[in-house]
Amino acid sequence: MPARRKIHLPLTEMENEDIGFECPESGPILSGDGTADEDLVCGRCERTLFLALTRDDLYEALVKGFALTKTRGRRFPLVAICDCGAINRVWPLIPG
Repeated sequence: MPARRKIHLPLTEMENEDIGFECPESGPILSGDGTADEDLVCGRCERTLFLALTRDDLYEALVKGFALTKTRGRRFPLVAICDCGAINRVWPLIPG
């Protein structure tokens, strides 16, 4: 199996409409089934925050069981707060 690519998430500030995920020390907060070819890592310290997920599937994987759509159907942006204190934009990814 080829090695997965590490995608560095862009650092951002948390906005009022962002949904934040605290990333625990014990490891990535979400793991795919191992078939995806990307790991999403903190833009500051390079810690793996999301393991084996594709960017296209990320939003649906994270929000299972949540109702995170606005009345106009616009989805909320997602951020991950790393243990190092960095706030990483997870979805939608901002071109860096």
